[in-house]
Amino acid sequence: MHVSDNALICSRPHFPHTSVFMASLAQWTDPIELVVGNESCDLDSAVSAVGLAFIKHMSCKKVESNKRLIIPVLNTTRSELQLKTEVIFWFENSVHLSRDDLICRDEIDWQTLKTKKVLITLVDHNVNEEMARIGEIIEIIDHHKYDANHCLVTDPSKVLVDVSVGSCSTLIAERFLKSDLKGDTQLALMFFGTIILDTINFSESAQKYSEKDKSVVKDLEAIIEDKTISRSEWFQQLIDAKNSTNNMSFEQLLLKDKKLVPNTRIIISSISGKLVSDLDAESNRKLMRELTANASNRFDAIIILGIDNRIADNLSRDLAIFTTNTTLMEKIISKLESENNGLELSLTKEFNDLRIYNQKNVKASRKQILPLISSLSDTNGTDNDSTKSPNNRKKLLKALSTADVDPDF
Repeated sequence: MHVSDNALICSRPHFPHTSVFMASLAQWTDPIELVVGNESCDLDSAVSAVGLAFIKHMSCKKVESNKRLIIPVLNTTRSELQLKTEVIFWFENSVHLSRDDLICRDEIDWQTLKTKKVLITLVDHNVNEEMARIGEIIEIIDHHKYDANHCLVTDPSKVLVDVSVGSCSTLIAERFLKSDLKGDTQLALMFFGTIILDTINFSESAQKYSEKDKSVVKDLEAIIEDKTISRSEWFQQLIDAKNSTNNMSFEQLLLKDKKLVPNTRIIISSISGKLVSDLDAESNRKLMRELTANASNRFDAIIILGIDNRIADNLSRDLAIFTTNTTLMEKIISKLESENNGLELSLTKEFNDLRIYNQKNVKASRKQILPLISSLSDTNGTDNDSTKSPNNRKKLLKALSTADVDPDF
């Protein structure tokens, strides 16, 4: 089954090609608005950025005096974009955007941009200190945990955060459905596919959706003209694209869908379609040591979240923690073992620098683990104290066998 050509009947979103935009940036004198997704650059983040930017772009075109240039920014590098298999697949097949039409973070001349009037909208995340130094953050649309005390937007009416929804694209699609573009079948399909992927096609076992997600998808589905492809078939195409990792190295798998925990050097990597236990992570410990060995390298710890999502209502999850820093390992374990988390982890493999757990609570996601690990930022020093007493070590390992931790998708 492949995406039907009949579903793709409207003109695609159009933005300046990367080279055209970069070539004209120095000469641009009117305001520039960047719509920026989060650093994982998964499909939800990418579609939220592109979709909202296009809605804003078309709205600005109706006002002759509004010369604002609106640019969606994929918060990843050009080299890492090739690892985002479902992002490339869905843009090409839903709205005919090729990867060359997309602008990545490392292709922007940030120094030149700082000399311009820059406005920034954040989607699929609500904290971005780097962007706050580039320009004025004027709007936030997100579905992650939000601290109003640290709001980067001066006007509270420009902040839309709904943690109940399974996909940020649901919130962007709501605006699309209220806009003059609401009859565009391609845009409807772009949002539709993203939401069913994020909600795992409304899987009862995962429970990653709200009534708003279901209502928006129903409205989008009514706009899509090709009724010959079922919702489950659209979902399967996206899952196949997302899980297309056979030719990727272990390092590429880690980078494909990663998030850096704020104020730390800890990354959380999601691996879709595979469990960590399927990857023989033991044999890849050398690579992970290289990535976490000392201060000159990128990360202090790597948390890997595996999910077998090939059958929507039969999900499996596991989780691994890797760090050569014994103190940090114990802090992460202690934080994730809290009984309040209820993640139902059981230790399956254990090494001095690697723990792998089976996770029975498949409903939990990275939305739960990120705030927990982020709270370690004040105490996650880089000392490598491996001289903990044997008695303390035994207590720790005993606790691990019945741990409650957090997963990711």
